[in-house]
Amino acid sequence: MHPEFEEPRPTGQTNGSVSQHYNDVSQRYDDKFDRYVTESVRELLDRAGDAIANRGGADRLTHADVLDVGTGTGVVVRRLAERHPLWTFTGVDISDGMLDVAKAHLPRHTFVLAGAENLPFPNESFDVIVTLSSFHFWSDSERGLAEIRRVLRPGGLLVLSDWCHDFWACKLCAWYLWLTPGYSKADWDIMTSARADGLLRSSGFEVQSTNIYQIDAHLFMLPWMPRWGMMTFIATKDV
Repeated sequence: MHPEFEEPRPTGQTNGSVSQHYNDVSQRYDDKFDRYVTESVRELLDRAGDAIANRGGADRLTHADVLDVGTGTGVVVRRLAERHPLWTFTGVDISDGMLDVAKAHLPRHTFVLAGAENLPFPNESFDVIVTLSSFHFWSDSERGLAEIRRVLRPGGLLVLSDWCHDFWACKLCAWYLWLTPGYSKADWDIMTSARADGLLRSSGFEVQSTNIYQIDAHLFMLPWMPRWGMMTFIATKDV
């Protein structure tokens, strides 16, 4: 059974320009960014799939409530649901257009319009929380991590994977966004692995492992782009 929804808490802000952008590209997103989505999800599951399956413990979970933050079109939920068909999945995103695509692919599961900073769920609702390629778009990363910790059950697992400012390809992207009309510093914040690690620890998570790597993403439809930098953290709720 899906966790019950609460009225949105009056904290955190939806990033309007980001949500509008993804609404505009939602119907063609999976095709346009197929290479990046495929590679980033594959690498995420290669690095964290076993930890997700057993919530970081020794025994595989027969059932789990899983939340995907920044779910987009639901690709992470699709891949996890293929591996764990008896689990319950919920996805949140700030783009209703992206959520419409996710709902069409996954009618059995639940998708909610919400940002990381304002999760409309009771305390301790989920065993596992995953977020891929959304952390840099959170308007308040500390608030988002606090919300994730709030809705994660004791001993629960967080898998956070995002762009990594350790690599110069991501530095170029940050400069591009800074110079592009319509984006502001509040719209994106590509972090170094050290900064993300520090935020996780200061937010009450125990970091179990850190992976820093590159993928052949062909982001922006440009095959000559350098390999894209990623970081994936596996962390547990520090109780």
